[in-house]
Amino acid sequence: NQFAYVLSLSHIIADGYIYYRLLSMLTCKLTPIVAFSPVRKAAFNEERWRAVGRSEYDFIFSPGFLLNCLTSKLLRGTPRCHAYLINQEKVRELKALAAEDEQVQYLSTNDILFSSFAKLFGARACSMAVNFRGRLANVTEEDAGNYQGLLWFGPEDVASPSLVRATLEQGRLRGVYRRCGSSPARPLPDFWETIRSRMAAITSWVFNDEPILEGCQVDLHLPHFDLDEVNTDLALLFKARPGQPA
Repeated sequence: NQFAYVLSLSHIIADGYIYYRLLSMLTCKLTPIVAFSPVRKAAFNEERWRAVGRSEYDFIFSPGFLLNCLTSKLLRGTPRCHAYLINQEKVRELKALAAEDEQVQYLSTNDILFSSFAKLFGARACSMAVNFRGRLANVTEEDAGNYQGLLWFGPEDVASPSLVRATLEQGRLRGVYRRCGSSPARPLPDFWETIRSRMAAITSWVFNDEPILEGCQVDLHLPHFDLDEVNTDLALLFKARPGQPA
């Protein structure tokens, strides 16, 4: 009465958003089948540079970051992977506390989890992947490809979930994402600090479309990828089953 369903997609042609759209089309009877556009939006890269900052965009290509990744692989070996269910009652408690602060109008579960994991990692720089569909370069939900970008946060920028929310709201309202933990924002680490520091990445694969086959129920959903390709501490947020974040 049980079986596994596996869908694999190369990151070269698509990002997590497109992956889960395809998964939903293949599993959910009510999900409309649509053809994604392969035509590249040429203005996207330049608009992304302005949105996240050119130095922030270039950081993952910098010699210091690449050397940090290389030494992490050589010294730490293959990463260990753990999966946990999110305590939703604790998340509700934190949202209720935030609601008592008049300066915080809204907190998402993602804000709380990002802040919590980033503090747990204790990284000098921690990245958040953002889906830019509907935000930049007239990119729509029907555009295939990789239309995401990385926002970088320092320890002071993740001290509370409200600071994470402030960065995202700034981007939503102004189209420019800047760290909000200090004024002015603390620069990203230079070469020497980068090679000595801990780096981390946090990404959310929580999307609205729920994968479910007709006549079946999801016992467990797990993202899977090659741990040999993981170069930093990484937290991946997803739904283990309908209504249950992990």
